[in-house]
Parts: sequence; C-alpha cells; structure tokens
Amino acid sequence: MGKYQEPQGHPAPVMDEGEVPHREDVPGSADEPEKPGELDDPGDETEDEGDQHPEIDEIFQEYTPHGIAGCLPADIRMRVREREMVKLNGPVTRSCRVEISQLLYLGLHPTLLPRISSMTSMHIDSDLCTRCGICTEVCPPGIISPGSAGEPPDIATDREAFCIRCGHCMVSCPMRALALGFLQDEPEPARPAAFPPEPDLIAYYLKNRRSVRHYTREPVPRDTIAAILDVARYAPSGVNQQPVRWLVIHDPGEVHSLAGMTVDWMRHEAGKDHPLLPKPALDGLLAAWDRGGDPICRNAPHLLVATVPEGPGSAFIDGIIAVTYADIAAPAFGVGTCWAGFLSLAVQAWPPLKEALAIPEGYVYSFALMCGFPEFKTYGIPRRNPPKVTWR
Repeated sequence: MGKYQEPQGHPAPVMDEGEVPHREDVPGSADEPEKPGELDDPGDETEDEGDQHPEIDEIFQEYTPHGIAGCLPADIRMRVREREMVKLNGPVTRSCRVEISQLLYLGLHPTLLPRISSMTSMHIDSDLCTRCGICTEVCPPGIISPGSAGEPPDIATDREAFCIRCGHCMVSCPMRALALGFLQDEPEPARPAAFPPEPDLIAYYLKNRRSVRHYTREPVPRDTIAAILDVARYAPSGVNQQPVRWLVIHDPGEVHSLAGMTVDWMRHEAGKDHPLLPKPALDGLLAAWDRGGDPICRNAPHLLVATVPEGPGSAFIDGIIAVTYADIAAPAFGVGTCWAGFLSLAVQAWPPLKEALAIPEGYVYSFALMCGFPEFKTYGIPRRNPPKVTWR
C-alpha cells in the first residue's frame, strides 16, 4: 500500500473532516478530457461494475491488503466504482488508477481530508536526467508523468497535492537528478562502505537481540536516546504519515512512580478473574513489589513511550512498528530495552496512570520500551522453535 503525508505549499479544495471528495474535488480529475472509448454509454447506469471489470478488484486488492480493506468506508468504495471512474470499455487506464488510488488513500485515512491544502514541488536536473522513466514507475500514488518530446518527467501541478513524500522517486534515480522540495536542509546520511551488510551479519544481529530486565544505574545520555529515535523515525507507516510522537521518561524516579501506579491497578484487579493476569501470576507480581523489587519496569532508568493520533487508520500499527525499530536499533548503541507489557495493560484501564503520562491531546498510547544500559552481557544465541510456514 502507498503512503501519504501531509503536503506543504499549494492550496487545494478544503473539505470538512469525513467529507467524501467528488470527482471535481480530486486533484487530476477536473477538466481532464475523456479519451475516445474510455467511458461507457452514460445512459447505462445499471451495469454491475464489480462483475464486469475485474481490473478494479485487482486495484482494490493492491491498495487494500488483508486487514486494511475493512477500514475502507463504504462511501469511498462506492465513489471509486462510479461510472466516470470504473465503467470502462477497455483496460483500466493509468489516469483511472491514479484517481482510484487517491480516493483509497483518502478512504483509509479520512483524517487527511482537511489537510489536502498544499503541494510538494519536484526538481529535476535536466542535464543529469537520462529520461529512463524509473521515477514514474516507482511512485506509489502514480502521480509522476513521463516527459514528452524528450523532456524530463514531472508532476502535474493539479496532482502534486497527492505527493506522499516517500522519496522513492528521488532515491531510485541512478543519476540522483531528482530532488523533492521539502526538508532540503537535512543532510542525507553517508552510505557506509560495507552496505548492505552481509546476510549472516544482519541475521546474527537480529537473532542476538535480547529483552533486557537488569539495568545499571548509569543513565543513558539524552543524545544516545535521540540517536535511537532518529533511526525509529524511518520506520514504515501507512501512507507515510510518520504519526508517532515520542514521550521519553528520562527521570528514573518518575519511571518507578509509573510502575507503582501499575501495581495499584493490579491490586484493584486482584479480586477479579483477569484473562491476562491469572491469580498465581498476579499474586507473585504483587509480592515481588512488596519485597522492594520492580517486576513492572525492572528498575529501568528510562521509558520510551510511543503515542499516535487517535482515530481510524493504521496509526496504532505504525506505533508498534516504530517501537520495534527503536528496540532493534538500541543494542547497536550499547542500550538494552524491554517491552513494557504490564504498564501497557494498565494504561488502558487505570485513569491515574493515563493522567500521569500526560499524553498530548488528540494522541493515544501505543506502547512503551524500558530503556537502560544492560547489567549483564550475553555470549550466545538461545534456541528457538522452527518457523511455521505454509507455502502456496
């Protein structure tokens, strides 16, 4: 599925949140002449589009993978199947695919509707450009058009608002002739000499990753945590929204206080039959805390909390992916992490804990990582069950 991020710069139709754009409101659809034979007889309004045009089902499959199709509002699906977009005599045209993909982006992310108010410019060095057309092929929303009469490719001005800033066009250009007009002051990371890493090296690194439950008292410098989160910002996200907002609890005392609030929730649940906390386990956790231990945050000095915008869409999953990136990146910086499962259970059900986190308005808790320097080293990789795979 493609990725979309709020564009910058050029005004476009302003819509109320949740409003479905009409054809004339979708960039690239207004004033576009119809090609001969592209549309059916306008009088034929009773044909079953879904049965007659399997290409459309393929487009839905492409842009709504398993688990996402259910998020697509019915009104968007109906509009995609309208006569002027779908009832074609021939194969689905590229312009039709672009319009459908744009509507699907809006359908999967209705909160983006009021944000389509500007554009991202694309700059091409015509002397470096070889007119190979790669950028037109790799663009997820399909808005880059091949140049005519030997001219470089370009984004039509009425479609720039749908640039999702994924950068595929820019980094796929062999001549580096293309640049997008945003974050131009940010330097591109230098390419390491040994890149990509050998498969056995990356495999060993990932297999060597451990959940750390014993930490030293030495605090992790803020610059180190910032470097880990800098890696996490490159985690994939639905329509390239990059929705994660991090809350770093750097004070060990505050981390311990949050663990205590989690214990308060556990005591509240002690008389209930909690599906994820059977009584023997719950009693053991409470007893460990009462003895002066910390079975909740494991005396970790820091806590990295990922928050995401509330509402429909893939933001919650995006948050989990970003946390995973931070978790995987941390050992390279000498930092240990562990997923804060008990705290995450409590924050959903215990108002005092939620209030103490003070998550920004409009955002919700996704997940959290304990963070600190490991007290112990590891000297090997433990065994794991073989993967369960079904081949088709």
